[in-house]
Amino acid sequence: MIKEGNKINGVKIYDYIYEITEGVLKALEKKYNIQITDKEFTKKLRDNFDLADYNEDPMDWGTYEKKIKNMKSIDNPVFDGGIYAEKLNKIIREFLANRKTGCYDDKTGDSSFKIIVKNKNGGRV
Repeated sequence: MIKEGNKINGVKIYDYIYEITEGVLKALEKKYNIQITDKEFTKKLRDNFDLADYNEDPMDWGTYEKKIKNMKSIDNPVFDGGIYAEKLNKIIREFLANRKTGCYDDKTGDSSFKIIVKNKNGGRV
């Protein structure tokens, strides 16, 4: 993820949803050993967190890190709750399902999904 001021991946993130947006991206990056720089995905997360907050969706916001860490399948929900929880789960599921076609390509410079390869000492290759 690329952070610059109040922007993540070039998308302005509102103060009241910055922490949750950043947290989900960080947790997904850690779980799948990737770097997410996809602007459209980030915008979809931001917009749906904003709508969930505005509409007071009865979403369980506090367990997303644990749920992402324990995901056995991309079909496992990250959020429980109302309609926006389901929309967020769908956005995350679709992004992860399409990640193989969005891998980083050195030739074209497509960095919407960058796979981080680590050597045995933990450093990047």
